[in-house]
Amino acid sequence: MYLHLSREISIPAGDIVAIINLNGHTGRSVRKHLCLPLVAVDGIPERDWRCLVITGEQVFALPVTGETMVRRYQKCLRQARYVFKNV
Repeated sequence: MYLHLSREISIPAGDIVAIINLNGHTGRSVRKHLCLPLVAVDGIPERDWRCLVITGEQVFALPVTGETMVRRYQKCLRQARYVFKNV
């Protein structure tokens, strides 16, 4: 299953390591500690970053809240369980 980050970007749900809600923190300061390349989804400026989705290879900055991304992620997992349960 894939998690859609934008119209153009989808990542395998199994690659996600963490979803971090920024809550007013600057994304660059958080990302600096991760030593991973950053992708600002749809080229959004840093002031509009609301959460980071972290994979083993890169960090995605998104304009939606961490709660929204967690709900999308959980929906992917529910769909995957349904698929494998009914195979």
